[in-house]
Parts: sequence; structure tokens; C-alpha cells
Amino acid sequence: MLVQQRLFIARHAETETVTADGRLQSAGMVPLTERGRRQADALGRAFAGAGLRRVHASTQARAIDTAQRLGGPQATVVTHPELQEISLGKAEGAPAREAFAAAPGYLTDPDVGLEGGETPRQVIARVGPAIDEILLEETGEPVVAMVGHGCVNRMLLAHLLGIDLRHALRVRQDWSGVNVLERRDGRWAIGALNWNPGGLAEFERTRGVAGVGREVWERLGR
Repeated sequence: MLVQQRLFIARHAETETVTADGRLQSAGMVPLTERGRRQADALGRAFAGAGLRRVHASTQARAIDTAQRLGGPQATVVTHPELQEISLGKAEGAPAREAFAAAPGYLTDPDVGLEGGETPRQVIARVGPAIDEILLEETGEPVVAMVGHGCVNRMLLAHLLGIDLRHALRVRQDWSGVNVLERRDGRWAIGALNWNPGGLAEFERTRGVAGVGREVWERLGR
């Protein structure tokens, strides 16, 4: 069966979503790190022959910068506020270890959010219609690319594939990781999950951040 359309869903490259002293930051215009810029440039090389005319992204700086580097000079970046990362609420700027300890089901239970923030189920309620609209606009384009975030991308996969949200939250999303979905006969199927230009070594790399254990990083997507 022929592939009717191929959708690339990438996570932004490395950024300081947890600061050096272990605090969460997401809502602001957090830039890519130097390593993140190298990762995004590697994505650009990987996508050089894809013929992208547009790359869709959230309105947050880390996603926009990644999208610009992924698409290259020939592609226009189209931003969508609905694709912003899950809101941290009152936990924005708080120590990650304390915030996660106060909400043990956060990013594993779709109905748990941080105080004043969103739950994954609330995220899928906004990103689902957004990706449907993007794909409607891209009807006839054989390749569509977008750059989102850890929780956002998991919810996009759940929406498009019709999988349980708890299962979707278990899909690892590394910095600059790319998911490939292929539409055949009107239905989406998995081509690849979390492919990374950094290769297999990326699976063992975790940033050492004071006060943040491995379990927190895994819940954040790393």
C-alpha cells in the first residue's frame, strides 16, 4: 500500500528546561544550548533532501530555532500557540525535585498536573484539533514536518494513532528526537519513534543537574 503522506514530529533540541540549580523553566523564551544548536543543525542536514516548504512549530523559542535549522533557508516556519509545551502552572521556576514529589503521577498519569498547570489530557484537547487543522492545510503535501515538545509530541502520537494516553506517556522523546508517521489508506502508522541524529549514544546521555534524579528526567522525556 502506497504512503499517501509522511509526517515528521520532532522534539526541539537541547535546552535548559531544568536550570543548573535544578529549577523548572518552560513558559519563557528558553533558548537552545550550544549543544542544542549543533543537534538542530544535524537535523537540518538530515532533512536537506526532504523538500520541505514549511515547518510547523510551537511559539516557544526552542521550538522555533530548531524548526528554522531543521527546515533550512528554503522553508518557512509557521508557528501555532496550541503546540506550546504543557503548562507548569505554579511550578514554573520551582525546584524540579519538589514539584515532581508533590505530584507523583505527573507525566505518567494523564489526569495529573502540577499545581495550577495542565494535565496531559488537557494538552491533547488543544493539540489534537491543531494537528488536524495543520494536516488539512497540508493536504496534497507528501511530507509534513513539525517541531514540538516532550509532552506535546506524546499527545500528538496518542491523537493520531488512537492509543491510550498512559501508553503514549511512556514513549521516550529525546532532544532532537524525530517520530515518523505514515498515512496509508487514510490511517496513520508508525514509521519510526524517537530517531535521533546523535545515534545510539544519545540513549545513554543524561544531563547532570543538581537536585534532579534520573526518574525526573525520564518523566520529562529524557
